[in-house]
Formats: sequence, structure tokens, C-alpha cells
Amino acid sequence: MQGIKLIGAYLGYHPDGPMIDVAARFAHQHSQIILNHDWGSPERILGLCREYPDATFVQGHSTFAYANVSRQVPNLFICTCPFQ
Repeated sequence: MQGIKLIGAYLGYHPDGPMIDVAARFAHQHSQIILNHDWGSPERILGLCREYPDATFVQGHSTFAYANVSRQVPNLFICTCPFQ
């Protein structure tokens, strides 16, 4: 399995930054998974999922922030591992 893992928060990179789109586009073009721990607002991840439908987006760690989005698109998954 091949994919992309982003942790922009560790590097101080904002989830709305243009390089997120570059990574998402690459994942879409290669039908890969792309995991991030912060996709920004629900509107942001919804837009990415719709723009890049062949990418599989994964939200690292449990959150309810994107629950409604995950019901709207088939390519967003939310990790269910709890915080420790």
C-alpha cells in the first residue's frame, strides 16, 4: 500500500495552504490514500474530497468535526483510535 501522510501542524503549515492541494492532487492522480491530522474546516475537507474523488482521505485520530462530511462523500474516513 502506498500513500501520503501529512502532519502540517508539526511544521506550522496551515491546512488551507496550497501544498495540501498539491498532495491531494497527487493522491487523486495515483488513487492513493492521503492521511492528515488536521484538514482544517469541514468545508475545506469537503471541497478536497469533491475535487479529488480518486483520493482516499483519512483523518488521523477520532473527531466528530468531519462526521457530517463523511456522510456526504465516499472518500473520507475518520480514524477511530482514541487519544491517549
